[in-house]
Amino acid sequence: MSVLSFPRIYFQGFVEWNPNTTNNNDYVPAYDIADAVLDWDFLGQQSPPVTQQNFRETFKPWVIKPLADTCPDPNGGPSDSCNNNPTVHMPSRWNYYGDNGCSFVQYQQNVTLTVGGDLAYGQPAATSDPILQKPVSLIGNTFGGRSSPARLIDINPASPFCSQIYLASLQAGDAQTFVGGPPAQRMFSRSFFVPRNISSDLIIAGAIGVIFQTTVPLESIQSGNGGSSPLLSALLEAMQAQGAAGLMLRFATYNTVYYQNGIYNDTPEQPRTCNEIYQLYQQGKVFSNPAYSRTTGTLGLWNQGELATAPGGHMLIPNATVTPVPSVAATAAAPKLRALAGAVKLSGHAEVGSRTAAVSAPPPLAFGVLWAEVNEACSIVSLDLGNAIPEYTVDGQKFDYGTITVGVQMPDGSFNPIGSFGFDQYENSAYEAHGGIVDVPFAYGVTGQDVSQWLSSGNLALQVGTTIASLEQPFMAETDNRGVYVDECRTQQITVQVSYRNGAPPDGTRLRIAQYYPYPLLLGSGMWVLFGTPPPSGGAGAACNATPPAPFLTFPEGDDVAVDANGTATFTIAAAAPGCPIVAFYPYTGTPPSIPAQVNFGFTSYATPSIGTASYAAVRVLPFDNALVPQFVDCWNATGTYAGQPKYDATRLWQFLYGNVLYSYDMLYPVMDQFMPLGNRIRVEGAANQLLMMVSESMEVASTLYMPVTRELSAGKRLILEAWCNLVIRKYPQEDLPTIVVPCNVRG
Repeated sequence: MSVLSFPRIYFQGFVEWNPNTTNNNDYVPAYDIADAVLDWDFLGQQSPPVTQQNFRETFKPWVIKPLADTCPDPNGGPSDSCNNNPTVHMPSRWNYYGDNGCSFVQYQQNVTLTVGGDLAYGQPAATSDPILQKPVSLIGNTFGGRSSPARLIDINPASPFCSQIYLASLQAGDAQTFVGGPPAQRMFSRSFFVPRNISSDLIIAGAIGVIFQTTVPLESIQSGNGGSSPLLSALLEAMQAQGAAGLMLRFATYNTVYYQNGIYNDTPEQPRTCNEIYQLYQQGKVFSNPAYSRTTGTLGLWNQGELATAPGGHMLIPNATVTPVPSVAATAAAPKLRALAGAVKLSGHAEVGSRTAAVSAPPPLAFGVLWAEVNEACSIVSLDLGNAIPEYTVDGQKFDYGTITVGVQMPDGSFNPIGSFGFDQYENSAYEAHGGIVDVPFAYGVTGQDVSQWLSSGNLALQVGTTIASLEQPFMAETDNRGVYVDECRTQQITVQVSYRNGAPPDGTRLRIAQYYPYPLLLGSGMWVLFGTPPPSGGAGAACNATPPAPFLTFPEGDDVAVDANGTATFTIAAAAPGCPIVAFYPYTGTPPSIPAQVNFGFTSYATPSIGTASYAAVRVLPFDNALVPQFVDCWNATGTYAGQPKYDATRLWQFLYGNVLYSYDMLYPVMDQFMPLGNRIRVEGAANQLLMMVSESMEVASTLYMPVTRELSAGKRLILEAWCNLVIRKYPQEDLPTIVVPCNVRG
């Protein structure tokens, strides 16, 4: 039952996100994501042109100046101002000097703390319990006594639905009373909910909510002072029980705000607009400008058989929109609410929905994805509403939907109620106090046997009035391989766990696999399009309408695989072209299902998958750079195209390394200048030992110290960097480099 079982520790507060935003610009194509290089065709059209000959002098001044969007304006060009203009942004966007760090905030009144807990149903922890009112921390790796933050990394930097958090450990508590440890693996954003909040005060990704989850295996648990904390003691004891696997951390992030320096941190540079950050950059100021989200979450049990990073239980997805109960507060806020015109859209990460008309009352909205567990022993249904109920203010005031009934929708369409709960249990203060979890007792006369019988053929549901707002999706297909990197000439395996109504899938269950590409957010959709299907028309200019010429992946063992009796299906993907495909999963029995041509950004209907309800893995097929490896060897040995030139030329080799490997990181990630200026040969040579360690394949898997932090380094370029570092460490020995073998496990 995961964190929905007891005991639980609840926390709430804020998360800091400090990404470098130059590589995830979805307004202008300054960066070629597929090949991880600068887009020379686009840059050469700028004024002045940025070229391969002058970029070291021209790129950085250009990237911090306002520029009209390439889409939807085909005549986009320089602008004197980006202030209050939704079609003008700096190519570096809002955080050129970010380091991709992320953390729970502990700054003045904006802190993330444990705020409560339950030892068992109906047994809240004492407010004086020593584990409460203590910080919750995400911790990165340490090198040479220097710590690093956890890291926020997107598989596809131009898409909002595939974020990852790399971390070395997590902890709740202080130096005396604590629990935590190194996680089983990194976290992935789940259950994308848009619009979670329709306040027009929120910009960029402010309207989006997601769930993150990770776990600490039992053998890795670290704790202190458990004996003096009844809540911590109960949790540690529960983790020793049969069937327990360790500790689970699950939290929602939502209501993201920007330009918050001086509010959530002590950074002296405090821009409040795009124009102000541009002016500070023009003055030569170097500073980070993070975004901040609210967070609410729970620490609890991880049980055997549960995935490490994906919530389990009964998964309920939106079935219909529902209109809030009229209230004075929501009606007063109406002028600041977005009027949603048709399908929800995300226009260049800038605005969800559209302000097409004045709003006089709260509009009907869909709920987000939620999870439920039936606890017959306690006669309750526990609901994780962490990312489920829409909001209308920056501080997270929720719409009032009145009484919500939990029940089971039967095959004939009838609804059998189990229990109900009111607004007082899901409004903002109750939500934050209980980690977004609501425990709903069975109504008088309802027994565990009744519920079990109903669920044998029906689906768990939430009813608002007479409307089924949320309905169980019978088949679930989730994976801990949510973010997958695959290199040229390489394969990877993806393992999927399939369940049916929170139990084992029926005999004969199979899994269909489909490959999508993300259609440009510049069109205001952010949808996925099935390969072989044309995208919708719209937009202007080649950058808007560009589509991949061929699939990024192949499936060597086929795209329809068996699911075993334990609910496990495994398939192989092989790199076919660099890019960022999405591999969606469709479990079924009997006749194979038809595959949707598109997966939409927001809710349209229960039967139509959206990005928030789809089952998928986000894949990064890394740049195809293997051909560079023998060129590097030729450059040093003066063979091949370098025949006839002086052998063992260290200057020429550095030029090869910088021009083919380091230059894009040098331009896109200027924060590196504070540690290892990538355009300075002497400084990079002096850090060769450190660089050799930080680019190693072993560090790529989990370390927050890995370089490049954004993890788009191909195997070919890694081999080049390693060979160069070894030559530097050996003081450039005057001898030929042997052939460098590039790993390949693709047959044929």
